Amino acid sequence: MRHVKQTLKKGGFMALFNPAMDILKTLEFNHASNVLHHNKGEQGYTYFGIYQKAHPKWEGWKEVYKAIVQYKYRLGTASITLYKKRILTEKVYAFYKKEFWDIIYLDTIKSQKIAEEIFIFGVNTNPRRAITKAQKIVGVKVDGWIGDKTIKALNSYDEKRFDIQFDLAEIAYYKYLAFRSRDRRRFKRFYDGWVNRARAV
Repeated sequence: MRHVKQTLKKGGFMALFNPAMDILKTLEFNHASNVLHHNKGEQGYTYFGIYQKAHPKWEGWKEVYKAIVQYKYRLGTASITLYKKRILTEKVYAFYKKEFWDIIYLDTIKSQKIAEEIFIFGVNTNPRRAITKAQKIVGVKVDGWIGDKTIKALNSYDEKRFDIQFDLAEIAYYKYLAFRSRDRRRFKRFYDGWVNRARAV
């Protein structure tokens, strides 16, 4: 990502990562027993929303597999055990902060709501796509890179208006995936969940 030269004012409120993670947790699982799961048609496991195929080098997989084998592939039991491990949870948080929050400088955004919108969509698709959607809304050059101009535009944009427009942009993208993309047959079953996810933030 491009270097951000903006200097933040001391004492000024900026978006916080942990509240955004709290929202992500409610979207990724509803109970400790399904933090770890294997979706039909996917290659590998998903733990805390981290998909193994997409992120095979995440340092927590070794411990996840150890629990899977220990509990003889009873994923619900392994999931509950893993969820209780503070060190593993810290690795999860560090992963999301580095890969989806820090990489697009969300701690330079004043609005918690705007930062959360971008973060959650970025996790589900990718951070650069989330930035391009945000850039289209606030009227700056759409290049997927966040710099001072994008940050300034986001920080001066009406929060409620952004919320509405970003949700519409998310849903439009999910609709494309589910009904018009080359992989629409594979994605269609996820559409309702994706729309609910967009509206939940």
